[in-house]
Amino acid sequence: MKRRYVYLITLLAGLLLTLILAACMGVFAKTKPQELFHVISDAFFVSGVVLAGLGGLFVGSNGGAFDMIGYGVRLLFDVLRKDPTKRKYKDFYAYRLSRQDHKKGFWHLVIVGLLLLAVAALFLVLYFNAV
Repeated sequence: MKRRYVYLITLLAGLLLTLILAACMGVFAKTKPQELFHVISDAFFVSGVVLAGLGGLFVGSNGGAFDMIGYGVRLLFDVLRKDPTKRKYKDFYAYRLSRQDHKKGFWHLVIVGLLLLAVAALFLVLYFNAV
């Protein structure tokens, strides 16, 4: 049940982003169907790419692509403390082991992003077939 809410919230956020982008591009002032399909396709495409891209960043983060950067920033702040000998992680290996326990889910972002891209493709087909 909880998983459905995650997908639903992600879908609502994507649709809200789509609506904001479409409004910024003047979707309510368009009168020709071809112009309307163009704006709607662009809005769905941008929101789909944003969500799928965020999902891709989570894939990389779960795989450990950013662990060295995170450890370096944490080490920098530990050096600036009053007592730099009291560090939370002794070395990078300990940091990496603790990060493996805290992986975040990303499939909801990827799936909803691909769904929005599919809707954008549908409106793109309508755009090319509009008279």
